[in-house]
Amino acid sequence: MADLVERARTWLARDPDETTRSQLSKYIEAGDQEALAQAFNDRLSFGTAGLRGLMGVGPNNMNRLVIRETTAGLASFLREAKLDDGPRQRVVIAYDGRHGSKGFASDAAGVLAALDVDVLLFDTTAPTPLCGFAVKKLGTAAGIVVTASHNPPAYNGYKVYRRGGTQINDPVDGQIAAKIAEVAAQKEAPACLSLEEAKKLGRLVYLSQEMFDDYINSVLVGVSPFKVISGDAGASSRPDNAVERAKFGIAYTPLHGVGAPIAEALFARRGFTSVWTVAEQREPDGNFPTVEFPNPEEPGATDLVMKLADAHDAQIAIANDPDADRLCACARDSSGQMRQLTGDQLGSLLGDALLERAASQVDPRKTLAVRSTIVSSRILARLAQKRGERVQHRETLTGFKWLGPAAERATQRGEQFVFGYEEALGYMACDVVYDKDGLSGLVAIAELAYALYRQGLTLWDRLEEIHRAVGLSVTMQRTIKLQPGTSGSTIMKRLRADKPQKVGSFPLALVDDLIERPTKAEAGEEHVPRNDVLRYYVGTPEGRHTKEDIMLSAPRIIVRPSGTEPKVKIYCEMLGTVGGDEAYDKASARVTKDLTSIVDAFHHWMSGETPPKAPSTRGSLVQQVFSAFPIVNFAPAQLSQTFPKKHTTVLYVAASHPGPRKWASSDPSCLAWQMQLLFRGVDFVCEHVDEDTELLGGLGKLPFVVLANGNRVGKAQLGRWADHFAPLHRNGPSDEQQLHSPEVALWESLIGGPILAGVLLEVLSLPRPPSKPLPTFSGFVRSSLDTSRRKRMLAEISALQRHQTGPTSRVPGWKTTLEGLIGSGPASVFSTGSAPDEDEEDEDTWSGEAALLDERTIRRDAVQAIRALSGELQDEWRDVEEADRWVDGQGRLDASLFAILHTILSLPIDSVSELRTAVLEEPVLTSWTRRIWSKYVKARGG
Repeated sequence: MADLVERARTWLARDPDETTRSQLSKYIEAGDQEALAQAFNDRLSFGTAGLRGLMGVGPNNMNRLVIRETTAGLASFLREAKLDDGPRQRVVIAYDGRHGSKGFASDAAGVLAALDVDVLLFDTTAPTPLCGFAVKKLGTAAGIVVTASHNPPAYNGYKVYRRGGTQINDPVDGQIAAKIAEVAAQKEAPACLSLEEAKKLGRLVYLSQEMFDDYINSVLVGVSPFKVISGDAGASSRPDNAVERAKFGIAYTPLHGVGAPIAEALFARRGFTSVWTVAEQREPDGNFPTVEFPNPEEPGATDLVMKLADAHDAQIAIANDPDADRLCACARDSSGQMRQLTGDQLGSLLGDALLERAASQVDPRKTLAVRSTIVSSRILARLAQKRGERVQHRETLTGFKWLGPAAERATQRGEQFVFGYEEALGYMACDVVYDKDGLSGLVAIAELAYALYRQGLTLWDRLEEIHRAVGLSVTMQRTIKLQPGTSGSTIMKRLRADKPQKVGSFPLALVDDLIERPTKAEAGEEHVPRNDVLRYYVGTPEGRHTKEDIMLSAPRIIVRPSGTEPKVKIYCEMLGTVGGDEAYDKASARVTKDLTSIVDAFHHWMSGETPPKAPSTRGSLVQQVFSAFPIVNFAPAQLSQTFPKKHTTVLYVAASHPGPRKWASSDPSCLAWQMQLLFRGVDFVCEHVDEDTELLGGLGKLPFVVLANGNRVGKAQLGRWADHFAPLHRNGPSDEQQLHSPEVALWESLIGGPILAGVLLEVLSLPRPPSKPLPTFSGFVRSSLDTSRRKRMLAEISALQRHQTGPTSRVPGWKTTLEGLIGSGPASVFSTGSAPDEDEEDEDTWSGEAALLDERTIRRDAVQAIRALSGELQDEWRDVEEADRWVDGQGRLDASLFAILHTILSLPIDSVSELRTAVLEEPVLTSWTRRIWSKYVKARGG
């Protein structure tokens, strides 16, 4: 402790920031060993991505002193390297809209100026690609951009470009890190001039709108419009003119980042005037208030832009991440629904279109170069192969620190660089920037979608054409979390030592270990450097197939360890075919099923698990587990003696999918009633019927209940019937046992609203430490309710919350945290924390933005619930006795797992994959699943 305090006091004397000095002083005075250890037991590592970390005190966090020391170390490296094109060393500096970014950029500029380095500082927030562009255009020695890209609000970062505008790479990062360490060891902090002083000395020049305009002009030259794209002979093309461009609708969001001004300018310059930007996400805001994570890949991040696209009937929706170096696109499918394209799907579309254009516009004597990373889809390699020897595809290791220099080298060899991408939404649609650029990519995808629109087609139509021509690509990713203290390199060593001939029932045609030697690229001669990566190719090797044939065609599993966390990541791809008359959706489902089987086998093998014996029932893993254990055994409810006998109550619900299925119904009202009867402790069975069945008679719509005596209870009477025969009870003092009316009011509010169990988990949370709360869930009140009823319902919910009573309060270990009502939209958002009294007259108290609880929201909340539950239960799942209590319905995991599985089962099949992956990534849930197999399925001879 004494050493920690001494290091903290030394840091305190050098820290230029009053805020962090004050915080550190409090830690020292309070003797807060935990906080001091976090801040001073390590230092943020400077790597190829520069710095990235939490904002805070000490060398292990992002703060002004760390920025100054890092910049002084960079200046020392540049002074020795002498990289600038000009007579003096020059460095470009840009910054995003995060908290602290502008101040960090000013500190970096002040340190460089004090060390006699000329600084070119953007005079306002700028997208990350602008920094690389300026470095390349001006020929400076380096560039710095202060950004944490798509990380959460508490983070910031410091990214460095080398001369030419590419990211730094090994060994340069290590050389800079050594210089930083030398600076940090000095007694005095680096000198830092104010911006005014630097400007007076002639060492600071501001980059203004002119640089933004140069970038915009360069992108518009680099990404020209597309002509006819589709090979469909029957597709007619409308003319390309201002009228047609004005009809083409685009919804856009910068996700609270800095991309909007340039994106909107690019759209306007191309004649796309029907562009709508998400208003609440347009301006830079480091709090990112409307998203959980400001990353377009994360569930829920694109909800608002897709909603905006639907509101204006736009053809596509586009999102940049906050620093605008990544790009996400959504387009309408054949049903008119807006769907998000994966990084590989978008990469295939752009690669195909850009190659097609380059083939007709570029000097035929020039080689056309395309690049992708080893974990990206092989469709780009196949597209290059299809176009003959003129097109050269090369692969690189993961990240644009490899892709950027590869593109630069191609240009230096006299080749025409056409396109490069990685699956994580990073694209180089031209050679304006040798780094991922979400703005030039934005122009390219808008032009491509517009060209298809003129032919009456969509991006999804074109993707199907590509897959029919060169192979149907299905990709998956899965993360295997390891036990604390286990490194990714440990499991990699185990996998190498194993050397299996097959994994599960799948033989291996080839194992390519990149740690042993540089390997031939999957479609080219350029070697990939040594790396801790294993590539498995599934199939039976045959003599007529070369190694390259196998690598370009066989199902592929790539395994990479995390360098910072106890986990490994696997990237999976299968390339299938679509029969001439085969429906594309059917072919995609077939290939997905085949790949899922392979991925599951690898997952069990890599986790050291024995895969469960497959049951006799058909369907996905969660469907099979669910059918083996359909009803959770809660503590017995105090049911009325008049309630029908066991197994004589039938709940009829709408059939959501063909064929017999137990319980699951994606109809929201039916699902709400399945959950209601479950939580009431009613022993019942569920039957699927069609809406036009004669059973409905005069009862109206589904759902309805048929009792043992043949009486039928219709939807309109269900609430009163359920409360009379099976009231909800609380196991506690008699004065707290019955709160029938408020609880019935709550459940009635669920009926008719699109509520699924994943959302229920957000409302009804497990007790947990204050440091790990479940995310707050704001409920929805149906707008059809009048004001007095709305107020009364919220008051009742507030009472439930105060008394800790509710639908699950009789389940041991549970408590009720009801945040609001849930109903169908359009609706207003309310929180019970500010619910007024019933006699409150001020209607403004209830005002809120319109919202709709849709399927994407449900999926997002379900994934969050899965992860939160796994974290809560992680320390207990190894206890066999406790796990058996869960399985027997005596613990708390039973209710949670039921809700999770029910959510997954109730969503449409094409929406299940991300939830299913989330379940399989969590050891506690996979352990529970295995025990379910053993206890129920195996015991029943399944």
